[in-house]
Amino acid sequence: MKSEIDQKLSYDEKDPTDIERWGKRLEHHGLAGTKGIKPIPMKLLAGPIGAGNRGGFGRALEKYYYGIDPGNDIGPDFPLAGVELKSTPLVNGRDGHRCKERLVLGIIDYGGEPGVVFEKSHVMKKCGLLMLVSYLHSKDTAVGELKIVQAKLVDLKKDIGVQAFRQIKRDWAIIMQKIRQGKAHELSGGDTLFLEACTKASDATKRKTYAGNLEAKPRAFAFKPKFVLSHLIGEIPIDSERIVEGTDAPTENALDEKVGDRFGAFIAKTVTEIAQAVAPDIDPTHPRKDVLSVIARAILGTRKKRILEFEEADILMKTIRVDRHGMPKEHMSFPKFDHMRIVNERWEDTDDPPTIRQAIEKRFLFVIFQYKDDEETLVLRDAFFWKMPFADREKMHELFDKTRHMIRTGHADALPGEKDNSVGHVRPHARDGKDKEKTPKNGMQVKKCFWLNKQYLKQQIDRAGK
Repeated sequence: MKSEIDQKLSYDEKDPTDIERWGKRLEHHGLAGTKGIKPIPMKLLAGPIGAGNRGGFGRALEKYYYGIDPGNDIGPDFPLAGVELKSTPLVNGRDGHRCKERLVLGIIDYGGEPGVVFEKSHVMKKCGLLMLVSYLHSKDTAVGELKIVQAKLVDLKKDIGVQAFRQIKRDWAIIMQKIRQGKAHELSGGDTLFLEACTKASDATKRKTYAGNLEAKPRAFAFKPKFVLSHLIGEIPIDSERIVEGTDAPTENALDEKVGDRFGAFIAKTVTEIAQAVAPDIDPTHPRKDVLSVIARAILGTRKKRILEFEEADILMKTIRVDRHGMPKEHMSFPKFDHMRIVNERWEDTDDPPTIRQAIEKRFLFVIFQYKDDEETLVLRDAFFWKMPFADREKMHELFDKTRHMIRTGHADALPGEKDNSVGHVRPHARDGKDKEKTPKNGMQVKKCFWLNKQYLKQQIDRAGK
């Protein structure tokens, strides 16, 4: 790739620090008000960011502000400096910024890199030095008016911390091992902590893995959103803290060991005994819905709402109450879906908020509290990390497809129930019977979501306890 920058260079394309300097001119401004190497066409500059123009900001930044046109080159965007240019959208949340999406680094070659170490991998060759430009996403706002929050050069080896870099190496090795085992089709975000194999080009032709004649959808290496926010951008979520002391980010083994040790010390203890030990100001019998979650976080050593290690790795902690026979008291819910929107979604799609596929590909921490024979006394039975097996994710795929079809064909009032699928079902998830939304053919219907069946959860809990 040869740069299209004219002879009057405004930055040195061989110097990473000068590439960063040029980017920092954008901070707290927009592309429309900051002169770049080339004039940005008005059609691109004034076009609103949205579903039909998702890459508009990136194209304007790359081709016109920096004046480069690397295309799909396998090397970094600035080959003479070894720098890859990336942009990432942020959105304003209740507790500060959050990344709207994963930071995609590059497509995974299922047939390449056998025997290569991470430091010599395509990921590091292309993205070892990142020029990361983060901007504030605002739906329907013109590309040129999007506010740039930060422009920062990130050296993955030096800037994210020793432990975080070590875990990225481990994540990469896990992904590559799964591919070598002929399981590329089973990859999910729950396999790894920071670097994941995310879906890419859902409508593209399937690729063959090199471990035989197996097929898998295209995937790309990507950093998880909250890892990008804390380690690349440098923003720590409000009301959060680490539970593994003395590290920039613990490895998976260290996190698993910490969680196992802390919960292990309270197995078979009543919630009253646990609360007295870790949170004496909390009444475990209080009807508030999150009381068990507060106690679980206190067991892990924090009273904050967010555990930073879980945030960065996209781990979701769920407290589950089971009766004396081990049957969960409730099905497990996921966020509500939109009846009008889901009919146009595909299983492989990614979105913000996450789709059901993204939700079930997470890694979970299940904290199990069980009622004793009196059905009043609650004790800590178990705590374990869990990710949904591939075969069960396929069952949820079937449920998703059936749900879409039924809504599209006018059966939104009779969606699949618990008996229709061994893993999950659809049921209301609304404030009350009046909390409704529009559907394509069935008028206004109560809001709904996907749920995991109680019987399925019991099977997973029993299996973990063996």
